[in-house]
Amino acid sequence: MLPFAYTLPTSYLEAQSNHVGADAVLPPVKRSLPPSYSVSFDGVPGLRAQVKYTIRVELVKKRFWKRKYM
Repeated sequence: MLPFAYTLPTSYLEAQSNHVGADAVLPPVKRSLPPSYSVSFDGVPGLRAQVKYTIRVELVKKRFWKRKYM
């Protein structure tokens, strides 16, 4: 077991579309991430909405040397 901690960010930077002119560079806009949420609509079968965040950690063990058996 390897303990670790990670805090999810609360916002992200979104690039702006340039509709004014090709030479104008617009700075990115800071947007808040929505909270985790799940809802099902009983009146419409199969209709649901969900915002879900997951973290996937993958550990790979590599050998540093090869062993020769005699």
